[in-house]
Amino acid sequence: MGRQPDPALKCLLARPERDIKRAILAYLGTVPGVVAWRTNAGAAALPADPTRGHARRFVRFGITGLPDIEGYAARLVRLWASPDMVCTKASPDTDWPFAGDDARWHYHTERRAQALYIEVKSPTGRERPAQTAFLERARAAGAIAFTACSVADVVTEFRALGLLRP
Repeated sequence: MGRQPDPALKCLLARPERDIKRAILAYLGTVPGVVAWRTNAGAAALPADPTRGHARRFVRFGITGLPDIEGYAARLVRLWASPDMVCTKASPDTDWPFAGDDARWHYHTERRAQALYIEVKSPTGRERPAQTAFLERARAAGAIAFTACSVADVVTEFRALGLLRP
């Protein structure tokens, strides 16, 4: 007789995407500086409403490839300014990143936000080409955009981006 699959793995693979979305949204609500919400894209047929003079109509909402979760992530960024205020350099993590530069540089800290897009998939789910294209365009424009199958995927991405402290 063959080896039986691990029951925990079987349960994980059977977990519906909607439960994963809920868990990710609950987690995002605990991350300082992150605001996120569930988005929908698609279409709906609205019934006629003769009292308002509306015939039955078809309404599209969202855009093709729109991810399941969107929002923004704010973080503190240290801006270094030259003595004559002509040039600035951004550094999110270090106190003095410009070795050899004139010591007269000074800094101030600002909160900067980036758009956040997360496509949620079950472990067996696949991205549609339109979803992949949306995430690629968003990343190219400077947004945080990725696909996640679990809260652990979100934590991994956030750590890699410096949104979470180790």
